[in-house]
Amino acid sequence: MEPSRVLFILLALAVMATTITTAAPDFRYVHKTSRFLGETSNHRPPLMTCDKNRKVCAPGTHCCGKRCVNLMADKFNCEKCGKSCRYTDKCCQGVCVNPNVNKKHCGRCNNECEKGSSCAYGMCSYG
Repeated sequence: MEPSRVLFILLALAVMATTITTAAPDFRYVHKTSRFLGETSNHRPPLMTCDKNRKVCAPGTHCCGKRCVNLMADKFNCEKCGKSCRYTDKCCQGVCVNPNVNKKHCGRCNNECEKGSSCAYGMCSYG
């Protein structure tokens, strides 16, 4: 092969390699939404929260801090809004109980141990 032909092929390969690397998209600077989507996002209707409309909550739940919660089972709103149970406790029927040792709620809510047995580690008659 002639040296000029080899030089031409190498030059052509270099130009193609440069074109390919500069044409590849840089994903670090890609926007998540287009300008069009950004403009229309302001026209969505506001979210319906229970503090503005009590009918949003299902039957048996109450509105506490813009959230519908079950006051009989919610650990952070047990029996009334804002009443939190301790870390180890659980809300059972509106009362904070420790299911690891409570005979009426052993391991889970409403799991009563048999008469004469105890609750330890969330299990009836352990040991």
